[in-house]
Amino acid sequence: MSLKPLVHYAEYGLLAWLAVIAAVLLLKGLSGGDIRGLIVNPRTGGVSPARLQALGVAVGFAGWYATLGLQAVSAHADKLPELPTEALSILAASLGVHIGGKFYERT
Repeated sequence: MSLKPLVHYAEYGLLAWLAVIAAVLLLKGLSGGDIRGLIVNPRTGGVSPARLQALGVAVGFAGWYATLGLQAVSAHADKLPELPTEALSILAASLGVHIGGKFYERT
């Protein structure tokens, strides 16, 4: 029995689930819920672009890697896929911008 059809549906289910989570985070954040603290600048009370991009890149990276993992399972791989250097560079640069923004806000 092949797991390819099951993995194919699981991949779309995972992407739909990530979309739902992103929508809930966005709605909660914009409505002033507890999650709003993830993207709000504590000093000004407005949305922090550095925090917003860091959250977006981290969630996108997690979704992309989960998709790679599901593709590896469908191909009967015995280990997780290797991460491309470019992907890690993008994630590191995004988090570096976030940390740099924190240092800038401190002064």
